[in-house]
Amino acid sequence: MFFRRLLAFIRFLIIPVIIFFVVTAIVLAVALGIGWVLQLLVPFDWFQATLLSLIAGLAIIAFLISILKDPPVSDDADDFDDYDIVDEWRFSGDSEDEIAIPLTRFWTSSRRPSWEAWMTFVLANDIYVDLLEDDKISRRWDDKSLEDVAIDLAKAAIENLKRRAPQKKVAISKTKLRESLKKTERWAEYHPFIDLFHPIINNNLYLWEDTIRDVKASGLWRETIDPAMLV
Repeated sequence: MFFRRLLAFIRFLIIPVIIFFVVTAIVLAVALGIGWVLQLLVPFDWFQATLLSLIAGLAIIAFLISILKDPPVSDDADDFDDYDIVDEWRFSGDSEDEIAIPLTRFWTSSRRPSWEAWMTFVLANDIYVDLLEDDKISRRWDDKSLEDVAIDLAKAAIENLKRRAPQKKVAISKTKLRESLKKTERWAEYHPFIDLFHPIINNNLYLWEDTIRDVKASGLWRETIDPAMLV
């Protein structure tokens, strides 16, 4: 048993040493060859040409190692302007309606938004459409004001879901909705419409239930969105 461990330890030490010497020999051989060619073309002796080739070779190797160790990340991977994920969501079948409330109301960076900002954005737009279709609500606020109403309702829903356990139902209770809206500047206006707001919010949360459950279970609210999870 002892000898097996000793052999394993020796093998562990010898293999890297052998690899080092083999690579070094190859680099030196290539440098000598290039040096011999260079001294025929330029006014260098063989030693100078070989040394120059060796330095250039080591520089190239170091550069290649740095590339392999830390490959450059394409700006397209995260640049929100280059990868128009809003259009992908809008025309993928998840939403056939016009986007009334722009993403910039929720996210000002050029990078892809966080899951929290994205879910608030899509939920607010879905809620907005339903608010417009409700006669009682649409008579109370004009279209522009309804955008603010939809944003407040979406934020109330997302904030409530963030605090709930992942296994809980993806919905907001009327009590929690009332508590959240009391913190807004429009509470006096919202109060008579709680019974109308409540089903509209939950109906739209239901449409996004699977995505919201994944985000909650993985704690991704502050992480950058993954387009694959929107399909």
